[in-house]
Amino acid sequence: MDIFLKGKGINLTVLTDKDIEDSNWYNWFNDEETCVFLNKHFYPNTKEKQHHFYNSIKESDAKIVLGVSSNNSKQIVGVCSIDDINIFHRTCSISLVMGDEESRTTQNSLEAIYLLIKHAFFTLNMRKIRMGQMQGLFVWVDVLQKNFGVIQEGMLQKEYYKNGQYVDVFQIALFKDDFIKKMNEDLFFTS
Repeated sequence: MDIFLKGKGINLTVLTDKDIEDSNWYNWFNDEETCVFLNKHFYPNTKEKQHHFYNSIKESDAKIVLGVSSNNSKQIVGVCSIDDINIFHRTCSISLVMGDEESRTTQNSLEAIYLLIKHAFFTLNMRKIRMGQMQGLFVWVDVLQKNFGVIQEGMLQKEYYKNGQYVDVFQIALFKDDFIKKMNEDLFFTS
């Protein structure tokens, strides 16, 4: 397992075909509980479809998809990404799916997001990161505001159809300058 970004409790790793075969990655998107706040779980996912997705993103310059693993594990417990990388406007979006139920802790999620943010701002030289949070997970927006300094930019009303109803999506963003200020306050990783 090749580590791309090393954290204190988790690592973000380079994904391989072996991750599809050896982990439950493809099946996370078949699990209703895992997908309850994701724009996923509309069609069944298979290992073949996961291989197709993986092959489609391997050569992309607009997307970086990484595995999430605990420091003492050889198997991924989640996936995360930097998407929509725009080198002209210096913007991108990030996302995270913690597929392994035991690994779905606030600490692990915050550390994965922190590593993505640092990479986007200080390696890719992005100036703004976008994120979206589905209705029902709005408490997570508060956690992201407290820990990283994200701001709410808007609300997409009745944007997604989930669980028999249309739900709103918070559009949030983080600017590099605000993140640097928050880093200087040293207030990371509190729930």
